[in-house]
Amino acid sequence: MVSQDIIRAFKESACGEINLASSGINRYLVDVPFAFTDGDHYVVILRQEAQRWVLSDEGHTFMHLSYELREMEFEQGNRRKRIDEVLGLYQIENRDGELVLTIPTGRYGDALFTFIQAITRITDITFLDRETVKNTFREDFNKLVSEKGKEAGIQNITLGYAHPVNDPQGKYPVDARLNGVTSQQVLVFAVGNDDQCQTATIILHQWEKWGETFHSVGVFRDQTEINRQYLARFSDVLGRQLPSLDSAKERLQRIFANFVLR
Repeated sequence: MVSQDIIRAFKESACGEINLASSGINRYLVDVPFAFTDGDHYVVILRQEAQRWVLSDEGHTFMHLSYELREMEFEQGNRRKRIDEVLGLYQIENRDGELVLTIPTGRYGDALFTFIQAITRITDITFLDRETVKNTFREDFNKLVSEKGKEAGIQNITLGYAHPVNDPQGKYPVDARLNGVTSQQVLVFAVGNDDQCQTATIILHQWEKWGETFHSVGVFRDQTEINRQYLARFSDVLGRQLPSLDSAKERLQRIFANFVLR
């Protein structure tokens, strides 16, 4: 039976709104008054390991993240770095997706408060502020193009491509080029804001001036945020366009597959 001192310390850490329910030998479900934005409550388990008590989410937090993000998106890159920083700050162990905090002797309330704070900080990564979302767009684009290219059977993709003959100084770079998939080149552009939209338009016009033949695809972070005049000019020279990353996740593999030589 869990000590009443532990229960009391837990209640004091969260203004009394804490309940424990036995769920096995030396294992308790800690009912905390905290939930994700969809209403799903945090999972906090108190269990004994050897002679120590630990708090665990038993993998629930990362599982919940996977509802909002593909596993690749929070297991790598900026988001992964931010998660690791949070875990290090709160001294929480990541056991293959399970978050575990060993409770220092007698500090049960502090440990619970720390554990809840950490889950909240990690969960916030799925609701990045606007500026951070913009910063991760190119990273997400690169991963998505590489992933969907491989699914379509395209192994040779160059990110940040510059034409070796017409543009040796790299003044008109293409965000991604699919190599050896068709008789024409396939150029893919990441469009996260008005400036990138205008730049991609200029680059496509320049490639046309060189007499290059190519297919082109534009992937927008959010097409609704692009200036209508800029978008109209871009659309005049662009082939296929995908209005958001979510749309690209659904359709990009099929679009790429159509370019593969049969």
